[in-house]
Amino acid sequence: MLGVMRVGVVVVLAAFVAVVGCKKKEVSLKDGETPPPASCSNDADCAIVDVPNCCICCKGGGIYAVAKKGPTYQRDCTEVGCKRCVGGEHAELGDCQGMRPPNEYAAVCRGGRCAAELKSAAAGTMELFPAHLPDGGSTGRFETVPSRP
Repeated sequence: MLGVMRVGVVVVLAAFVAVVGCKKKEVSLKDGETPPPASCSNDADCAIVDVPNCCICCKGGGIYAVAKKGPTYQRDCTEVGCKRCVGGEHAELGDCQGMRPPNEYAAVCRGGRCAAELKSAAAGTMELFPAHLPDGGSTGRFETVPSRP
């Protein structure tokens, strides 16, 4: 009976180690910070994530293409005092204009880098990149640019 219990404990312990060992590293991004460019060799290497800037609650407010096997990203808004969450509970008309939900994007590999592309766009015609302010901060919106071959 004792030998069976030891086997059960070893199996449970091995399963616990396997689950804990597979957990992805979490990376916190400050407001306006973007995930680093992700290298890829094909579309299957990339994934879409939605990490909106602080004070933006619109679905699709922070679409990025990242490495599928890379870390998970979350926004650290502890130092940001939001008066309201744009697109949140008290949304105003137009708050989320131009933002599309994550399921409307595909993660593609273009030129060795992961990119977010609208599924409805003709393949290879448009890529979406976070729009940046002159000081390097993000607007929380996106701009389209022609795809590179």
